[in-house]
Amino acid sequence: MDNQKSSNQSPLIEAMREKKREFGFSYGEIAKRAGLPLGTVQKVLGGFTKNPRRETLAALAGFLLPEQTLFIEQVRNPGTVSGSVKDTVSGPVKGTAAGSVKGTGSDSVKNTVSDSVKSSPENQQQGHYTASVEVPAYLRDVAPAYMTSLPKGKKQGEYTIEDRNALPEDHPSELIDGVIYHMASPALRHQSISGSIYRQLWDYVDAHGGNCVPFIAPTDVRLDRDERTMVVPDVFVICQPDDDRMDNGKYINGAPDLIIEVLSPSTRRKDMFTKLYKYEEAGVREYWIVDPKKEKVIVYTLGEESDVSLYGFDSEIPVGIYEGECRIDFQRIVRDLKLLHL
Repeated sequence: MDNQKSSNQSPLIEAMREKKREFGFSYGEIAKRAGLPLGTVQKVLGGFTKNPRRETLAALAGFLLPEQTLFIEQVRNPGTVSGSVKDTVSGPVKGTAAGSVKGTGSDSVKNTVSDSVKSSPENQQQGHYTASVEVPAYLRDVAPAYMTSLPKGKKQGEYTIEDRNALPEDHPSELIDGVIYHMASPALRHQSISGSIYRQLWDYVDAHGGNCVPFIAPTDVRLDRDERTMVVPDVFVICQPDDDRMDNGKYINGAPDLIIEVLSPSTRRKDMFTKLYKYEEAGVREYWIVDPKKEKVIVYTLGEESDVSLYGFDSEIPVGIYEGECRIDFQRIVRDLKLLHL
């Protein structure tokens, strides 16, 4: 049993501590996976930090609370969140964590909240608990106001492309297996890296021709050719484009041959885990994860001959779908970043 200063913890922290116990994670492993100092993880999950920083909570939630475990049933009143936590979450306090914690954990969790958790005997017998949580003004972007335009009666995991497309255009989002993920505006460093990769891919296409075409965000990809998934990769390549794959210019139909995602704090977990599995399942041939913070690039060769390689920002990285003849020069990218003081 973990030592903790007080049992009167936020439901969010209680849920994270329970997942730690359930999976047997050590503090060290959580710190490594969440990208946090070991001492910070020990203090927050041990209950010794009274008001954890929002970035810390977001990083912890991103690793410990995948979207299948913790979600909000409905968000209609901007000041109040009502929801339930399924029986996979247990502990001294059970209830919602005052927000929708998706795979990224990310852009939403602001701080701990004061709450009153109420459960009926019927709910306890079924393993379901309800909570009424008053959300402070600074926390209301956990469930952004624009989400109220979604159909009533649906919850995360049940949304469709039509639902996602009905959201305001100035609030970009992705849809993965019926779950809507808010997309925060990328930082300048992120955009510079993705733009340089895209430019180098086009330079190769201009020089050598061929039947592969690179694209850059925001371009929608209907990954599974169904109504439950629409992603927006940072950079991707389509080979042998035709009318079916281009869907009359509306979006890309089916899996790209190469996808490159540039990590940001709000997308780290989604890009490294959720999308990796999703892209492989959909038939993507090659997937790159670019980590600007650590200056590393993970290259996954997917499919039957699966492989993984790790490169630094001092490398020229071969593009597998071009049999290594096309190479992305990350030293050139670093020079661009220095020129822009990024």
